[in-house]
This record gives sequence, structure tokens and C-alpha cells, in this order.
Amino acid sequence: MSRNLRVLRPSLLLRNMKCDVDIRKDLYGNIVLSDGSTMFSGIADRMSKEITASALSSMKIKVVAPPERKYSVWIGGSNLSSLSTFQQMWIAKAEYEILVSAIIIFYSVLLKINSEE
Repeated sequence: MSRNLRVLRPSLLLRNMKCDVDIRKDLYGNIVLSDGSTMFSGIADRMSKEITASALSSMKIKVVAPPERKYSVWIGGSNLSSLSTFQQMWIAKAEYEILVSAIIIFYSVLLKINSEE
């Protein structure tokens, strides 16, 4: 690892979250690693040690690195899309294209206004 590499401690993310302390306890106890850089060997142990070192001693820390975590995001999206309650929120391709066009136009105008100031 590069000595210039800055690492944001995971516990700082949880500590700075604007959530109830009781919920934070549940979050500390249910950390699930998925995708990307979580595939590095030993990352779950490292995360667990770093979080434990900076968390309150009363916090129960549990970091899980499922073997299929490389595909966890895809699996989660697949499961979500199969729920009938989620299917009610689907939009047609034509609606999507209209929304995307509107967003692009909005940001183009916003950028132009900001560049003129």
C-alpha cells in the first residue's frame, strides 16, 4: 500500500451518521461487505479491527464478507426487482427517456447560469 494513501476509517462514517444511537448499534452489528475493493484478502478482519478500535467498547461489531460478495449488488438488485411491491414503481422506457432528457436540460441550464455568474 502506498504510504500516501489516505483511508477513511469506516467507524467515522457510522459515528457521523445522523441516526439514532440505537439504530447505530444495529448498524455496527450488521456490516456487510460487497463488491469492489472488499474482495481484497483479509479486508473483513481489517475492517473489524479498525472499527472495534475506534468504536465504543459497548458496541458489538460484526463484519460479514460473504464469498459471493462480488455479485452481492447484482443479486440484491435482482431480488428487489422481483418483488411485486417494487414492480409497482417501475416506469416505461419512454417515461425514463423523458425524465433523463429533462434532467440533462435542467443541469445544462444550471451549469450555464453558474458559469455566467
